[in-house]
Amino acid sequence: MIWFETGLRLLVAEGPSALTIERLCRETGKTKGSFYHHFSGQEGFRAGLIDWWKTHRSAAADRAMRRWAAARPAVEAMDRERIEARALQISVDEGWDLRRAREVALLETALKLGLEELFPEAKTELLERSRVRLYQQLRHNVTP
Repeated sequence: MIWFETGLRLLVAEGPSALTIERLCRETGKTKGSFYHHFSGQEGFRAGLIDWWKTHRSAAADRAMRRWAAARPAVEAMDRERIEARALQISVDEGWDLRRAREVALLETALKLGLEELFPEAKTELLERSRVRLYQQLRHNVTP
């Protein structure tokens, strides 16, 4: 959707202050009437942008969302949900208790975010290989 594509592009390039209705309309070439047809207001747009980001992620978008998270509890809550979902998957896959699985899920997330921050131009495959390598080490060195 053009509204969310534009919003995410602005968030990455300029930060949350760029997410005004006027700016979004100017950048999309749409009217305020069109904006309000799709969203109840700026908060409705921002909530929708967070939901849209869940399935349209990139390293740059993730970094922008992290910066926004300080002022947006919904972004932080989405991160917690993602870590919890990963912990549940690890718990089932590895047969670990949920506490241990949460620790590993948190480490995976920290590794991914740290690598993306340190090496923003790194290829996705490199980041994924690093994550898998750490996970393999954790799996072999963690005892029940």
